[in-house]
Amino acid sequence: MPDPRGLRLLLARHGATAWNEAGRYQGRADEGLSQRGQAQATQLGQWLSDETPEIVLHSGARRTAETLARALPQHQAISDPRWREIDHGEWEGLTYRQVLDQAPEQARAHWNDPLHIPAPQGETLITVAERVQAATNDLITNYAGRSVLLVAHATSLQVLCCQLFQTPLKLYWQWKFDLGSLSCLELYQSGTIINWLNRGYTRPASC
Repeated sequence: MPDPRGLRLLLARHGATAWNEAGRYQGRADEGLSQRGQAQATQLGQWLSDETPEIVLHSGARRTAETLARALPQHQAISDPRWREIDHGEWEGLTYRQVLDQAPEQARAHWNDPLHIPAPQGETLITVAERVQAATNDLITNYAGRSVLLVAHATSLQVLCCQLFQTPLKLYWQWKFDLGSLSCLELYQSGTIINWLNRGYTRPASC
C-alpha cells in the first residue's frame, strides 16, 4: 500500500514563446509568452480549477512566471532556478539548421552524447540532472503529504521523470511535455504513480 504521505505533483511546461514557435534554441534566454503561449496559460488555469495545489513552484524564467501569472494569478509562487531549462550556450537563439550549418561537428557530437558534450559555453545533461536531483530531494523532503504545482521546462521535466522512474538519462527525450501541458504524478517512498501525462492545449475552433 502506498505511503499515505505521498506527494501529489502537478507538472506544467510553460506556454509558447516566439522563439519556440520559430524553432530556436531557448535555454537561459528570457523570452516572454507569445499570444499562443498566453492562451495555453489561460487553459492551464482552467484545468487547475479542479486542483488545489498548496505549493506553487517555477524556475524563475520569465516564461514560467508569466505562465503562472495567467494560470493562477492569486497564488504566491516560489522561484527555484534549479528547475531552469538546459543552457544552450552559444546556440541560444539559433535554429537547428543554423547550428548544423555553423558547427556541424560540434552539433553532431552534442546530439550524439548530450550527457557529456555540451553546446559551446552551455551545460551537459549530467549537470542538469545534478541540479534537478537536488531540487527533487528538497521537494520530497519539504512537501511530503502535500499538493505541489511545478511550472518548468521540457528538459528539466524530462530529467525529473528519468530519475523518478529510474530510466536511463540518455532516453530523456522519450518523455514528452508539450508547451502549456499539464501532467500529474503521485510520489511515494515505494515508487511513483502516473495519474496522467501531457494533457495538451486545444486550439479553439475560431483560431
